[in-house]
Amino acid sequence: GGCQHAAPVGAGGTGSCWGGARGVVAVTDRCRFAVPRLRDRIRQQFQDCSAALQIDLTPCLDHIVDEELLQDAADDLERVMEELKLAFENKTLALQRMHLGFHLKNKVKRHDNDSRLIIGSMKHITMLSGTVIEYQQNIIIASRVNWVKDPSLKAIALQLENNVCSV
Repeated sequence: GGCQHAAPVGAGGTGSCWGGARGVVAVTDRCRFAVPRLRDRIRQQFQDCSAALQIDLTPCLDHIVDEELLQDAADDLERVMEELKLAFENKTLALQRMHLGFHLKNKVKRHDNDSRLIIGSMKHITMLSGTVIEYQQNIIIASRVNWVKDPSLKAIALQLENNVCSV
């Protein structure tokens, strides 16, 4: 089960596994339900192991160590599950952005009133972004902080300068 047919984000195109937008939704749905099932299965295995350890009522150091190892393993698995969940959410958002970009591109190609509004909005967003970047440069300069001596500030200042030049 799971996401064995999911193409990497940014792969582009519509491969045979994707089947267009419906394929993306199907893969997303399969992945969305696979993660909770896997988490529930791991929790159930942990509970089974914990119950098996508690059946033996004689206190033994091995049981205590085993319980601690199981708890550590369960904690590690839950952390991994959270990381996978976050990665899945990020990939889903990336797919949605790609889908939106595709539809916007097709809409702009129509050269109708909607496409003119979209292009006007994009120009306005670009102008606002440029203004924000320019003000960031001015704030750094006005702060009189010696950003050249601090490597992290230097990297930020140089990146802002590159952003100003690319706008």
